[in-house]
Amino acid sequence: MAAVRMAVMEIGAQDVIMKVYEIAPRKGMQVIDSLRRMVPVGKDTYSEGRISAQVLEQICNAFTHFKQTLAEYGITEYYALANSAVREAKNCAMVVDQIEVRTGIRVRVLSNSEQRYVRIKGVIARENDFKLPEKGTAMVDIGAGSLQISIYEKKALATTQNIRLGMAKIGEMFSAFSWEYPVVELVLKEMIDNDVQTFEKMFLKDHTIRSLILVGDTLISQIRKVLEHTGDPGITAEDIRNLYSQIRGKSTSEISQMLDMPFEYAAMVLPVMILAQTLLDASQAERIWIPQSDLCDGYAIDYMEKHKLGRITYNFEEDIIASAKTICKRYKGNQAHAEYLEQMAGKFFDLLQKYHGLGERERLLLRLAAILHDCGKFISMSAPGECAYQIIMSTEILGISHMEREMVASIVRYNTMELPNFREFDGKLGNDEYLIVMKLAAILRVCNALDRSHRQKFADMKLTIKDSNIVITTAYPDNITLEKKTLKDKQDFFEEVYGLGFEIKQKKKKQ
Repeated sequence: MAAVRMAVMEIGAQDVIMKVYEIAPRKGMQVIDSLRRMVPVGKDTYSEGRISAQVLEQICNAFTHFKQTLAEYGITEYYALANSAVREAKNCAMVVDQIEVRTGIRVRVLSNSEQRYVRIKGVIARENDFKLPEKGTAMVDIGAGSLQISIYEKKALATTQNIRLGMAKIGEMFSAFSWEYPVVELVLKEMIDNDVQTFEKMFLKDHTIRSLILVGDTLISQIRKVLEHTGDPGITAEDIRNLYSQIRGKSTSEISQMLDMPFEYAAMVLPVMILAQTLLDASQAERIWIPQSDLCDGYAIDYMEKHKLGRITYNFEEDIIASAKTICKRYKGNQAHAEYLEQMAGKFFDLLQKYHGLGERERLLLRLAAILHDCGKFISMSAPGECAYQIIMSTEILGISHMEREMVASIVRYNTMELPNFREFDGKLGNDEYLIVMKLAAILRVCNALDRSHRQKFADMKLTIKDSNIVITTAYPDNITLEKKTLKDKQDFFEEVYGLGFEIKQKKKKQ
């Protein structure tokens, strides 16, 4: 297969970026060009709440220049992304529309979970010298509007949490102090300590962290250059403390000159150093690693994976599943029952392929719904569906979009509640998404009915379709009356969706 060229653009908090990639099955992914223009998007969003006409014009000018470069390369396949600096602006929809009208480029605004997950994907898949260690690792994604801390144990995602403590927000909050030392340092420490200590009490207590990975916008790569980090074994805690001691008490202009970085980035070095030290103290990590990968790299990796242009050994889908299992555990869900339903739902999904016409992504959403289906009982035994919906919509699941999270939450909600027709729906789902929710909720209801006793009586079941029935065959030797009765009560919705009934066959014991 010939090499493929594509490009990814990103509207960040402080700059607009484009990277051009060449992807070949044997050589993997290479960056063949990189362009950057400084545009203060985050400053507008976090100080004024909206993106100004002047900044919008700068974004459009940058994209117009990028298109000229793409034409020179003969590239027609490109993607434009926007992160929190655009997403959190009050005029986000207008800005995205105007960019398309003026430049012809359609911008995809990533949800927080998508943005963080894509960045993590770039780190894990692109960094040749990076391997997730067996012992605990905390990946800290420092964004303009918030932090995302993801903890890995045994090379798998254990938990993730978003903290509303972003660098651009901190910068705007302290502009009133004019960065006067030591007032600003003291207040910064108090604010960061408060949020990190809360995270430590709720999430770090169950994990031993040996290393921190710092990722984020251009500022993080600028700090990486200062520390002249090139790979393993990472920056030590002492390296961070030495840099901090060098910049304490200095003005932004002095830091900019000393570290040879633009003024806009230099203003945020002190908060990042305070944050890094706070995290080191809270986790007692021994190393900090700052990779080179960014959001564009992660999206290019995602493109490469979806188009099967190279082999990626890390199973990213299992990270998404791990996030759901963490939520299930946090809200005291029956984990054995949830995992059993996940497996059973997958069997029904595969059996019904020609009836629902859905793909692997929808299969993943069904698995997530099965894992999370009873977490609402933590709040209310009488309204578990509604409570589970609220929990899911209030909790990060890295790797799925906001719309996909809405779909998962709706599948769970209508596992126990009657699904209203589309005209009576609350408008959060389009017609296509509504149909997917209906098809997957019907499967989940049946699976839940078949484990009404939570004793996994159908663990060995075999499924076949004969005439207009799904034939469920099990060798379970004891009584299955409860499951039969529950399935009979719950199967009407499934029959309405798929036009199939059920027949249960129980193999008799051999005498």
